Amino acid sequence: MQIDPFWLIAAAAGGFFGAAIGALQSFIFCGVTVLLGVVGMFGDASASFIGYVAFGPVFGPHIAFAGGVAAVAYGSRRGYANGKDIVTPLITLGKTDVLLVGAGFGVLGYLLHAGISAIPWFGGHTDAVAVTVIVSGLIARFAFGQSGLTGVLQGSRRSSARTIDALQPVSGQPRYAPTEPSQAERLEDLPPRATGWSRFAPSETGNWVRHQESFAAHSTLGLFAGGLSAGIGLMIVQDFPSAAGVAATVGFGISAVSLLFLSLGMSVPVTHHMTLIGGLAAVSFLPVVDGNLLAALLIGAAFGMVAAWLGEFFARFWHSHGDTHIDPPASAIWLMTTLVLGSVAVLS
Repeated sequence: MQIDPFWLIAAAAGGFFGAAIGALQSFIFCGVTVLLGVVGMFGDASASFIGYVAFGPVFGPHIAFAGGVAAVAYGSRRGYANGKDIVTPLITLGKTDVLLVGAGFGVLGYLLHAGISAIPWFGGHTDAVAVTVIVSGLIARFAFGQSGLTGVLQGSRRSSARTIDALQPVSGQPRYAPTEPSQAERLEDLPPRATGWSRFAPSETGNWVRHQESFAAHSTLGLFAGGLSAGIGLMIVQDFPSAAGVAATVGFGISAVSLLFLSLGMSVPVTHHMTLIGGLAAVSFLPVVDGNLLAALLIGAAFGMVAAWLGEFFARFWHSHGDTHIDPPASAIWLMTTLVLGSVAVLS
């Protein structure tokens, strides 16, 4: 593992800036710079712009986004912010210590990424950026959060206690009835206790992206978003060989930029895990299917749908009910990238 002092210091600046503008905004800039870099490569420009700006210390998700996530988790612990708010620019808090936590996690992200990339076989067959985002998010959860790995699940003692507390009278007056109910009556008003995987189901207070959480919604979204990105990647491989190395990232860049509208309050879908994996699978499997574009396109679409399933799974498992952000798309990306690249390595 080789550490470059220049990149290390730059990562501190990237983590600080990511926290200052907000984690989601830093990720949107990642998407913008991916697209700019790819366009440059159409004209035979170097890929170093993408490597340093989009996926490096400037807007690399493992540095800028992860720095913003950790900073707001710390801010929540100090009582300054909501620990899962990745939209609000943290400069608005007026707390330098919050932004310095972002800088620290930017450095941590650089070191983690370097270490993960150096792991034999695994480092070359996974998405080290996504793995770093997850590891950094877990560190922030346990360092600054209070909800544990999976958060407060439905039917747990803590969630039942919260619900009972919500029904307690205020200043001698009941919140929902003309006469104060007994504790037994309050318990009867609780919904049936959830068990098993149903405990992880989204709720009004614990959810990720409500407009795509149903199985039908994210399945079809993953299928078509994955297919869209697969088609773009295959077209670039065929017509712009100079940019073939980053062909799989174009759909990802488009998805990342689309989140600008989400940050503005519009209910656009979150698809970058679907498009990145759809594009990667199509481009990676193209030689395996002997250059059959249709087969590669269908493979990309199928992998995009599986990535959508995993994104929603991880959202419910450790994001929705927690008190800090652990990124569901990154959770899907690292696992699916390993599956794609590992499968291609075996089949080639």
